[in-house]
Amino acid sequence: MVGAMANGGAPAIEGSTVYALSSLGKCLRALDLASGKERWSYETGGALWGTPAVADGVVCFTGSASPLGLSVREAARLPH
Repeated sequence: MVGAMANGGAPAIEGSTVYALSSLGKCLRALDLASGKERWSYETGGALWGTPAVADGVVCFTGSASPLGLSVREAARLPH
């Protein structure tokens, strides 16, 4: 499953979803907590670091264009 990421923080969990930065630090991924299967991913094109935070349907994360926020509902529509 998902452990601490190379660019800093641990993943965040809300409900049945794990939010984690990719090991290369340029992608936020949403994974199914039970299976580990990717639900969606969001490429930023810039460096990411730290631990994502999730509240009120928005996942927030830090990076070179920091801070960034992404609606979980809209992100679920991204190709995966």
